Amino acid sequence: MDPEEQDGNDPLKMFGAVLPSLPTLMFRFMGEYIRFKGAVDVAAKEFNRELVLQGIDVETAERLTGIYRSASDIGGLTSLLGGLDGM
Repeated sequence: MDPEEQDGNDPLKMFGAVLPSLPTLMFRFMGEYIRFKGAVDVAAKEFNRELVLQGIDVETAERLTGIYRSASDIGGLTSLLGGLDGM
């Protein structure tokens, strides 16, 4: 491999290029995460209300709403994707 090609693939150089923008990215992602969780809460309340209006008992509606909320758990998604590395 040509030394010039290897410089472009150096992980330390890539990390060094990303490092200065890391705080900005963290604030942006945190803001998006907070907005996302707020939207999930609003949607879950609407989902629960619609289930009850359709005649599902309150206990089952709460359980289904919990499943609905867990589907939007970003932490669970990242752990799932981390488990897919071995595939």
